[in-house]
Amino acid sequence: MASRQRRAKINGETPSVSAVMPVLIRHEWQLHLTEAAIKIMRCTTALPFQVVVVETESRTPKIKALADVYHWAPERTTAIKDYNRAIDLATGEFIVHTANDILVQPGWLEALLKPFALYPDCGASTIAIREAGGMHIGQTTEQTIVEGMYGPIMMFRKGWRFDEDWEFGADGDLIMRMYVKGLRAYRNLEAMAYHLHMATWNAEFAAETTQKEQEYQRRWEERWGNCPLWMAKVIQNGAVVFGHEHERVGVRLS
Repeated sequence: MASRQRRAKINGETPSVSAVMPVLIRHEWQLHLTEAAIKIMRCTTALPFQVVVVETESRTPKIKALADVYHWAPERTTAIKDYNRAIDLATGEFIVHTANDILVQPGWLEALLKPFALYPDCGASTIAIREAGGMHIGQTTEQTIVEGMYGPIMMFRKGWRFDEDWEFGADGDLIMRMYVKGLRAYRNLEAMAYHLHMATWNAEFAAETTQKEQEYQRRWEERWGNCPLWMAKVIQNGAVVFGHEHERVGVRLS
């Protein structure tokens, strides 16, 4: 891990990082999944980071004990509003957007930081993902960074916030606002995370999903449908495309 830690330094220093996670727990299995997600994050990196949890409705002592910063929101709003609330509470220079259905693998934080150390125009970084159900957007044994994004777990500098008018697709909208400012999104395929793909959301709110996805498609067309930037087309075409399109502009490191 020591070598990874050296590679993660930016301007000679290891930057401060805050991982933000909204949580809603209505069943015991959700509690165990959340505990596992946080504990696995802790033991799979050599770098220090802050965990910021915003828990909605439920108020779980075990989760509060695992967090460095904990906020209880008694009434449910949206996950995006909870993310922004957690970002506001975070003290890190870099924010990691994550969730309690994401199980990271060794070197995840080092991998997220590396594009920022290498590329001055890096606005956001992601890593390889294996989705529940089998889709693998994936890890390589070589040191490979490509331009692209897939946002179950994503790093960006503090100062950026999600647009609260979105629920689905807020990560893609954030990326596009970065591209308009001349920044880019990079994926470091040296590390991977497993994404259980809305496991906790679908357990409670599956009936809302179709309606919100349709609203997302409409909103995306209104805001970014005519955008000429390459990344807009990648996001618009959906997650499956990311595993192929990003190879077109891959950067292979020695």
